[in-house]
Amino acid sequence: MDRDKIKHKAKEKIDDIFNNLDELEASATYITADQKKKWQQEMSNLDKSKDTIKSLYDSLLDATDDSFDHLQKAFDQMAGVMKNRLSAIKEEYKEAVEA
Repeated sequence: MDRDKIKHKAKEKIDDIFNNLDELEASATYITADQKKKWQQEMSNLDKSKDTIKSLYDSLLDATDDSFDHLQKAFDQMAGVMKNRLSAIKEEYKEAVEA
């Protein structure tokens, strides 16, 4: 796959992750008081991961031939981790985020 297609797919992945994160944060209005502290910790961790994946994405866009493959793998791995974490959080707080 050529680099432009890889960069385009990376852009789609990061946009999807950020949209899901925004939706998750906005849907937290029904989190119970007992869940609130853990929820805030989860959101804090996701914000840190968001910064990391954004940095990887920016690096991928500016990557040289030598570093492109390595950065692509790191980005894809981080994107997968974030998608899994978002899914797990949605499942854990399913009743609160779907209310």
